[in-house]
Amino acid sequence: MGLVISMSDSPFAQKKTYSDDDGEYTFTEDPTEVQMNYSNARVVMQRIGIPDGRYEFEMGTMDATEFLVRVIRAIHADVPDEGICATVNKIPDGPTVYDMGRREGYTNQRLMQMKDLAEKAICHNRFIGWA
Repeated sequence: MGLVISMSDSPFAQKKTYSDDDGEYTFTEDPTEVQMNYSNARVVMQRIGIPDGRYEFEMGTMDATEFLVRVIRAIHADVPDEGICATVNKIPDGPTVYDMGRREGYTNQRLMQMKDLAEKAICHNRFIGWA
């Protein structure tokens, strides 16, 4: 499970077809989308102030200009992006829990991708959505 941040009705989206023994599948691929797992998304979205009382983290939309302002503020906030080491926790008589961590610089890399996405959305008069 993860979070996808994208622009509404993206002009960059392309329909793709995939075939295997079970049949043919059509899906949409958009190179401007920013995708990440929930644990990383939580950190990135908190850096831009979501949730902030008006927007839910799990799903929402925002004017692209407001989104861009939030992202630029987060980029210039100079918050350390040191990453997190991967861990493995074996719970006695229970499951083993793996946390794959986050590499150094990951959050800032995603913020830069979100900045590019917001700039494109503004140019094409689209809003930003996440789910």
